[in-house]
Amino acid sequence: MYPTIKMKSMVYPLVNNEAMVSKINSSLATVLAPEKIINNTPAVMGSEDFHHLVIHNKKAVYDFILVGTANPALVAKAAQEGKKFPFFIHNGNYQVDLSMIPLGTVIGATALLELFKK
Repeated sequence: MYPTIKMKSMVYPLVNNEAMVSKINSSLATVLAPEKIINNTPAVMGSEDFHHLVIHNKKAVYDFILVGTANPALVAKAAQEGKKFPFFIHNGNYQVDLSMIPLGTVIGATALLELFKK
């Protein structure tokens, strides 16, 4: 397990459980192309509060999944502009692609059902 590092005030790093990530990602490979499952990305400040739910719970094992569903044309345009993403969560320019909600639901349900397996 990684040591808890307190950075500033109430900000803590969120480090997913590697075994859980592997288990969930294996199940996601049944609904997504393997190249669409991105692993080992550098840490980013995403303005999430999830860590407050788990950081002091010694029994907590988690895999915080970030589901990105940007329109491919917007992704290509961002890449041409030297950006990694066309937009990011918790920003005024964020866009929801409503056509991707069913896929996001499948991803969440697949991950949850995998966790119920022994």
